[in-house]
Amino acid sequence: MSEANEIRVPVRPIRFQVSALPGQWFLRYRASVTPDEGTIGFVTDEKTWQAGGIFKDGCWRTLRGKPIDREITAWTVMEAGNAQDR
Repeated sequence: MSEANEIRVPVRPIRFQVSALPGQWFLRYRASVTPDEGTIGFVTDEKTWQAGGIFKDGCWRTLRGKPIDREITAWTVMEAGNAQDR
């Protein structure tokens, strides 16, 4: 596919709240968006599987450091700062 015809995926995350954590915002990214090295968050697959993970050495790993052997479709992190500061 030529660069002129390439479809670009927006890197803007989905921003949402969880009712059990009022005032805290989360950001959900598609797997095509590469996180910074050392990012800690939740990863999900195309079904319902979800786990905590850390992005290290170019791939998502368990918090114990083992590579996650699943097709990651999205990752979620807590938004920096407090929503009340906005």
